[in-house]
Amino acid sequence: MSTTTYLPTRDHMVVTKGKRRNYTIHNAVVVSLQDLSPTTKAIDLQVGKTVDGEGFFFSPGQ
Repeated sequence: MSTTTYLPTRDHMVVTKGKRRNYTIHNAVVVSLQDLSPTTKAIDLQVGKTVDGEGFFFSPGQ
């Protein structure tokens, strides 16, 4: 199981509850390399703690 630590920047966009907004992630997110495919639209990070206290979808390079 190969994993990589991905540190998103403040310029990345997070979709929370169907709303798009700029968001700063302070937690290092570990996702598998196979999830970082060109065909992947969004990755469900399921971070334990966010501003809303829920998981969110992270769209890399969008």
